[in-house]
Amino acid sequence: MDRKIKLFFKLSFVSGIIILFILLFAPNAIAGSDFNVPIYIQTSAGVEKANYDDLVEILFNHDFSIEKRGEVVSDESCSLNAEGGNLEIDGKSFDKNYLSFYIPLKNSAPGEGSLTAQKNRDRFSLSFDIEEILETNSERLIFRASGKGILNQKELIFDEIIVSFDKIDNIAGIIGTGDKDFEASGLKASSVKGCLSADHDFYFLIDNGELGKGRSSEEVVKILKDYPEFMDIYWNLEKIHKPYWWIHIPNGNPGSIWTTKNDCGDYGQDVNQYSIGEYVYVNGENFKPGDYDWAITGKPGQASCDPDTAVAIGSLTVDNSGAFCFNAYQIQQDDCKEYKVEFSNKNDNYMVVPEFNTFIGILTLAGAAGIFFFVRKR
Repeated sequence: MDRKIKLFFKLSFVSGIIILFILLFAPNAIAGSDFNVPIYIQTSAGVEKANYDDLVEILFNHDFSIEKRGEVVSDESCSLNAEGGNLEIDGKSFDKNYLSFYIPLKNSAPGEGSLTAQKNRDRFSLSFDIEEILETNSERLIFRASGKGILNQKELIFDEIIVSFDKIDNIAGIIGTGDKDFEASGLKASSVKGCLSADHDFYFLIDNGELGKGRSSEEVVKILKDYPEFMDIYWNLEKIHKPYWWIHIPNGNPGSIWTTKNDCGDYGQDVNQYSIGEYVYVNGENFKPGDYDWAITGKPGQASCDPDTAVAIGSLTVDNSGAFCFNAYQIQQDDCKEYKVEFSNKNDNYMVVPEFNTFIGILTLAGAAGIFFFVRKR
């Protein structure tokens, strides 16, 4: 029994040493890794953090490059209260001043603020709407606004107001021009929420445009091996390695379609010009299994002889291979110009070009008729 007790204590001692080592050294090792480094992309609203749907769409359907950057990233918003300092307006000086504002820094949502000042019986108040951020970085925030004020019961309009916040010294200032110009400086920040900026490492995804043909799951898996940081952030991407991976793909399909002439073919045989009587075959791959609707429609306006008219429609069941090919349409005599092929949320365009021989025949008949008429007249 004594030997078992001694063995238990020895094992407990060794386990304690191992746990202590992990607690002391593991956090440093983890902190030095690239795990959970955020990924940003350029959008119409500016540079924003990429979500899962954004990343999947780019991985399957876009040419891209990726850079690791270290830049100043601002907080989501800035809320500030400041007081004191000195304010001058209409020859009057105020020392009891109070400035407050809230402004989003990551989107175009409106911000607003107010300013009050008092000295003896003189009072000045201002409310303003924030219109534009002029500068935001680790040292200062400057924005432009406009608003209305009251000076001793007289209403005033201010067309331009500039507010600045010195993040280093925690000092705010405000200047206004309008019915009466004013300037306030040296207001000490008493409450600050957000407003700050810091250096952050992140990956920046540069979208170089859509691919003509979407990537296969095997190609995406290879990219994920080259960029494991993607899966550090979006662990759901690991499911692309598994069977039935398409179940986890959001917003439609990662698949792509193309058209071929008179028969099925690979993407290298994609055809975008057809003549009267030829058959349009629709090919696709990398689709989720299921039932899909498809249509061929003339482009709007003068771009097609069948503007906004479906010349062919149908449905198709895609099996587990995710690939398909079918004869969709035969080009008709009255077809011309451009048409769009739609299969689920994917599309491709083709042109109908006139038959050269038909034109030659028409010109020949017209010429013969002209000669016959000329001879008869003579």
